Amino acid sequence: MKGLPPELTGSRSFGVHKGILATPDRFNGYARLSMTFRSMDRAGLAGLAVRRAMMIAPGEPRLHINAANLWLSTGVAGNPEPALRRALCLDPGLSAAADRLLLLRGGIGDRAGAERLARWNTCRNHGERVGPLLELALLVNDAGDPRTARQILFEAFKETVLSEIGIDGLVRAARRIGGEETRVQILAMLLILDPVHSTAAAELASTPEIDGMAKIDSVRSVLPRLAYGLPLIPVVQNGAGVVLERRGRTESVLHRYKKAATLDPGLSIAIFNVGVWTRYAGNFPAAARLFKRALAIDPRDPIYKYNLGHARLATGQAEEGLALYEERWRSGQKLSHRRAAPKPSFPQRIWDETSSNRDGQTVLIWGEQGLGDEIWFAGYAGRLFTDRRTVLECDPRLTGLFTRSKLADTVIPREDPPRRQAIDAAWQIAAGSLPLLENKRLAGRSPPAPRGYLKPETRRMAELRGRLESFGRGPTIGISWRSRKQSPNQSFQAALELWRPVLEIPNATFVNLQYDADETEFTRVRDLFGITLERFPDIDPLYDIDGLAALIAVLDHVVSIANVNVALCHGIGRSCHVALRHYQEDWRFQRQTEATPWLPDCKLYWPEARSPTEGTPDGEWQEIFPRIAAALK
Repeated sequence: MKGLPPELTGSRSFGVHKGILATPDRFNGYARLSMTFRSMDRAGLAGLAVRRAMMIAPGEPRLHINAANLWLSTGVAGNPEPALRRALCLDPGLSAAADRLLLLRGGIGDRAGAERLARWNTCRNHGERVGPLLELALLVNDAGDPRTARQILFEAFKETVLSEIGIDGLVRAARRIGGEETRVQILAMLLILDPVHSTAAAELASTPEIDGMAKIDSVRSVLPRLAYGLPLIPVVQNGAGVVLERRGRTESVLHRYKKAATLDPGLSIAIFNVGVWTRYAGNFPAAARLFKRALAIDPRDPIYKYNLGHARLATGQAEEGLALYEERWRSGQKLSHRRAAPKPSFPQRIWDETSSNRDGQTVLIWGEQGLGDEIWFAGYAGRLFTDRRTVLECDPRLTGLFTRSKLADTVIPREDPPRRQAIDAAWQIAAGSLPLLENKRLAGRSPPAPRGYLKPETRRMAELRGRLESFGRGPTIGISWRSRKQSPNQSFQAALELWRPVLEIPNATFVNLQYDADETEFTRVRDLFGITLERFPDIDPLYDIDGLAALIAVLDHVVSIANVNVALCHGIGRSCHVALRHYQEDWRFQRQTEATPWLPDCKLYWPEARSPTEGTPDGEWQEIFPRIAAALK
């Protein structure tokens, strides 16, 4: 074997070459030699060997596939398409050739050719049609025909059921073609046909967006049934709890979450869900322990961090709570019009406690969350930025009140696109981050929240005081009984019937502070208690916040559930009696205390008895209003 190139002197190559010399008319020796050269990164020699094999056996289809594979991976064996077509002509059932030709057509952007080939592939391959059908569905979808793609997808679904093959490819294709909703529908249909299809059940129940998908009829009906059919699959139990929760907060929901957490102590989402329900019952310390346990399993989850921070703040642990509260931007909570992360609404750098040495640069402070939140957070603006220029962007309804109160050098309404003053500022900070900034500056020794920083219009206050005096000599009491949120399931109210102890205080004048109150409610107060709930037609409590602040400032007392009126009382620096529920979303109402450093002028009234659910809230309010009435008398 003298004179052979060095690459043929190795034991494996030498043996192959020796076999070729012994039987030079057999193609398989050259095929093996081609593979050997390919493994040695000698693409040119590999190409020569495979061509020699094809000359000896031109009717062997797999040699043509080998040649095509060599060209696709190294680019040396020639054009792969004729080789692949030749392989298919020799053996129409050769799926490897059809698959590679389909990839080749798609790779060069020939969608029409790829689609024709995919359709031919689905007709040709009667034994296994799911893969070709899914390929065709994706190609049709990419070509801009999602309706036809969905039809082909559901044909693949039928083939999947008949052939009993794995569902992974089907689920992935469904997501690409129709998003999460189509994927969920496919899974639900599988479960309707096979109620104990454990793979589909686990896939459906662990959908990240299962809460949003729970409105789909098929999901709503299937998952709760699966909880009984597959009692030992933790994600199914948790998913059933999520779907059941859409129908209302009942003990069966909590049972599902607890069962999931028991079956799998490492299923962090189930532990978190039990924590959320524990918080609904008003037990924030226990909820915090569960959130912390979920975080120990999944320490990077921003939703767990945010909820732990919320629970810490509600129980008076400001330092840890404020730091974790910053996770609100990454937790997916849709709280605000503007955002600080992960895609900030403004391009400026975020101001923090290390930025104080940058004199002369303007800081943009932008309001966030609801109207009451904006009012409360704004008090920190004047306290923290006394040595530099500030621009405060807020709800348009607050610009007059905030400007008069001198909470910033410039107060501008929130608009899209933002005003020039907001764009020109050097730094930015979300108003909800101001308490954390103060906490860091003072090394955790923050004083009570700023109060009395709002300055209602003096002239308007005098005029309203005169009008109130015309109603009589008794005390004037403003009342508000409802809170409407963007999310309906977060809205709540204390029914007017429950206000009897307050509204029967003798010689008092009761004044409406409730935004969106309608005529039927005023009539109901008159019918129930024989009194008139006084109104000021020129003040709309929903839009005329300046007028509402002036009215609150001249009243003797304010009684309200947790809504914007409480924040206004705090900002004006006057007392307010606040009727609260077991589960109060706002962490500034510190749990089970009469006073809170976040709202020092407000007196808090919590229910004394605890209820595990929030299904009948009237029982929570029942005992509160007699206590408020006693304090007012």
